[in-house]
Amino acid sequence: MGELVRYRTLASVPLSARYRIIDFVLSNMANSGIEGIGIFTANKSRSLINHLTNGRPWDLHRKKDGLRVFNFGDYDPYYDDVHNFLDNIEFIEQSRKEYVLISPSYMICNIDYNEVLRYHKKSQNDITIVHKDVNNSHGKFLDCEVLNIDDTNRVISVGENIGREKNAKISMEMYIMKTDLFINIIHECIKT
Repeated sequence: MGELVRYRTLASVPLSARYRIIDFVLSNMANSGIEGIGIFTANKSRSLINHLTNGRPWDLHRKKDGLRVFNFGDYDPYYDDVHNFLDNIEFIEQSRKEYVLISPSYMICNIDYNEVLRYHKKSQNDITIVHKDVNNSHGKFLDCEVLNIDDTNRVISVGENIGREKNAKISMEMYIMKTDLFINIIHECIKT
């Protein structure tokens, strides 16, 4: 991406001169009926914030829930996503939603999160990871996370795609879990 991300986040890279990569993510969420969306960004977020404005294009301009952007600088090497989540935990707690969806801002796809949530509830997983079965992982998707899944659809391990196998289950880095579990995970990560 080079020069395209020199002064902006990957999420705010333009597509077709009108859209940004994050538009796909937000449209998927809004079309799935998600009303409270928090965007946690690390740096170079001015372009992203200018594009998002108040969330009106996704019908997320509201006092309760709606679209919120949480920004932090990358000056402290120990300050990461987990610390950003912790510093803004009140947004997550006050949402009073039973489930939380974690999704990267750069994943371009068309997905109905309602289907993912139905699967999550039916399977009674603690955490559901969205993945894609691919048959060309030896030439594409290099350095992406690969899931090793057993016969009961449980993730046994997560590794990096180094191009050895043709078929793989590539993580789309989207996770659904109960909000209480997510909050507990954040606090546990900070302790260690």
